[in-house]
Amino acid sequence: MPIRIFNNYIHRQVFYLAVIEATIMMLSVYGGAYLRFGGRLASVVDSIGSLWPRAVLISLVVIASMVSMGLYHGRLRTRLSGIAVRVLVSCLAAGAALALLYYWLPGLYIGRGALAITMFLILSGVLFTRLLFFKLVDDRIFRRRILVYGAGEKAANIVGLRRRSDQRGFKVIGFLPAENAEQYSVHPDKLLRPTGTICELAVELGIDEIVVAIDDRRKGLLVQELLECKLHGIGVVDAMSFFERETGKVKLDLLYPSWMIFSEGFSRNPFRVFTSRVFDILAALFLLFLTWPFMLVVVVAIWLEDGL
Repeated sequence: MPIRIFNNYIHRQVFYLAVIEATIMMLSVYGGAYLRFGGRLASVVDSIGSLWPRAVLISLVVIASMVSMGLYHGRLRTRLSGIAVRVLVSCLAAGAALALLYYWLPGLYIGRGALAITMFLILSGVLFTRLLFFKLVDDRIFRRRILVYGAGEKAANIVGLRRRSDQRGFKVIGFLPAENAEQYSVHPDKLLRPTGTICELAVELGIDEIVVAIDDRRKGLLVQELLECKLHGIGVVDAMSFFERETGKVKLDLLYPSWMIFSEGFSRNPFRVFTSRVFDILAALFLLFLTWPFMLVVVVAIWLEDGL
C-alpha cells in the first residue's frame, strides 16, 4: 500500500528511496569532513563542534531541492539521463542555498572545502542509488501485486493505462469476474477462475491490494468476502480512488456523486492551509532574493531604452 503523509499518497518505493538517499547525504557530511581534514574527525569536532546538526541541515536542504525538481514524484517520466541532470541541478541549487543559510546560521558552517567534497559525495551517491533503484523497479521488485475484482469496462480502464510511470507502483496479477455475469472487456487470458473465496485466492497469489472495478455494484458485490480480505491485511480500494492515487487524475467517466462526498480531496485543514501559505511566502521571498539584481538590470535597461 502507498504511504499517506498529510493527505498525500506516496509510493512506498519512493519513500524507501528518500530514506536511503537521506542516509547517504548524512554519511557524506562525515565523509567530506574526514577527507578534508585528513581523517582527524576528533579535531574537527573540537574545532567546529558536532557534525550531526550540520549533516541534518545539509540533508534537508538537498532533499528540499530535489523535491522542487520533482525527483520524488511517483509519476516521474524522465529517463535516467534526465534524472542525472536534475540531480546535478539540485545539488548546485542546494549548494547556493546553503551558502546563503550559512550567513544566517554561521554556527553550522562546515567549511568550504568540506562542503565541496560533501556535495560531490552526495551527487555520486544519489546517482548510483538512482541507477540501482530504477533497475530494481524495472525488475518489478517493489511493485504491489494487484487483483482487479471485475472484468467489465471499469476494469478495462486499468489495462488501458499506457504511461509507464502510471504503472510504476503496481502489477496486475489478474481479473476476477463478478457473479453478475457482466460483459467481459479484458482479455480472456487475464481472467481468474477461483474455486474458493476471494480471500483464499488473494492469499494464494500473494496479493497486496484488491481493486473493486465492478460496473454495477448493486449486483455481485461480495461484501463479506472483501471484508475478510481486509481482516487479513489485504488492501481493498475502489477503482475511482485507485485511478486518482496512481495517475493523479480523476477519471470523469468513472465518477459518481457518492465518491465526491466521501473523497478527502475537498477537506480544508487549517494547519495545512497555514503551512502551505507560509511555504509559499518563504519560497517567494527566497526567489526574490536571488532574482532582484536581474530584475533591477531589466528595469534599468527598459528605462534607458524608453528614456533615450
